[in-house]
Amino acid sequence: GKVILLYGARQVGKTTLCQELLKKHKGIYLHCEINQVNSILQSKEVTNILNLFENQKLVILDEAQVIPNIGYILKLIHDLHPDIQIIATGSSSFDLANKAGEPLVGRSTTFTLFPLAIKEVINSVGYLKFLENIDMYLTFGLMPGVVDSANKAQSLDNLTSGYLYKDILSHEQLKNPHLLNQILKALAFQVGNLVSLREIASLLGTTHNTVLKYIELLEKTFVIYRLFSYKKNLRNELNSAFKVYFWDTGFRNWLIGNTTLPGLRSDKGALWENFCVNERIKYSSYNNEYQQFYFWRSYSGAEIDLVETKDDLVNVFEIKYSPKKSNKKFPKSFIETYLPQQKKIITKANIQEIIEK
Repeated sequence: GKVILLYGARQVGKTTLCQELLKKHKGIYLHCEINQVNSILQSKEVTNILNLFENQKLVILDEAQVIPNIGYILKLIHDLHPDIQIIATGSSSFDLANKAGEPLVGRSTTFTLFPLAIKEVINSVGYLKFLENIDMYLTFGLMPGVVDSANKAQSLDNLTSGYLYKDILSHEQLKNPHLLNQILKALAFQVGNLVSLREIASLLGTTHNTVLKYIELLEKTFVIYRLFSYKKNLRNELNSAFKVYFWDTGFRNWLIGNTTLPGLRSDKGALWENFCVNERIKYSSYNNEYQQFYFWRSYSGAEIDLVETKDDLVNVFEIKYSPKKSNKKFPKSFIETYLPQQKKIITKANIQEIIEK
């Protein structure tokens, strides 16, 4: 009964998912970057649009963000023909949300498709095989086209140098592609650490606001996301800091030019942290858990890698690459103040616990 908006980075599997739906439900697939499809939708002529739909009750509009006023067009079709189920996909939530947002208030529901979740990989290859190759997934990431490739380095290079940049580089707000690349590299080197906008701005010879604008754009195109600090009761908690993580660790490694396996890397802890935080967020999203995610740190340096909250419940995770660090203690001040329901230390030996309740 509502328009479905399906978000996700390019090449993450949106089209594949839609094609699978069409195998089970009769409908039509239309790619909005095709000129004929684009022009008919832009015409806003209902008769022409319905002819384009070929009387199908399930219509998939792929890469719908390229259509100006797509929100108005979807509203028009939905209101006049509520029996038609429309699924609109977009690789830039900024464009699709802005163009579809206001006209579709109360008329749409959204889903986000991420790179492969480890549960999907485990279901495909088995848990033991997954563990055997876990360092490879950390290094080359979990984009479907890379995971399935025999030459992962080449596939990662093809993907990241082309598709992942496409939406960002074509965006009207992007004045300086070279600066974007510099900001991305700076963020890639700071994974797992507090990000200082002023430090990056000073390093790159730009402004605090420019760096923030580019970070927000990178979030909207599903390249990175921010994790903010958790603060509620303690006076010595950080209250305005954030960390940046990459939705795909392979893309992060490609940016810094390092596809060495983790065992030989000095940044393996940060890489593992990024990987595990991603998986917890995917798990929450796909299971409709609706948690909020943070990190926690005090001014004295005590910290927790991942804080998960829902209603009044709190779960905490420490994320350590080496199983030898599985006996780490959580900060006493946090535990006594927030009384977390669960406390887990996630290592390579118990990675499955990141995708459990």
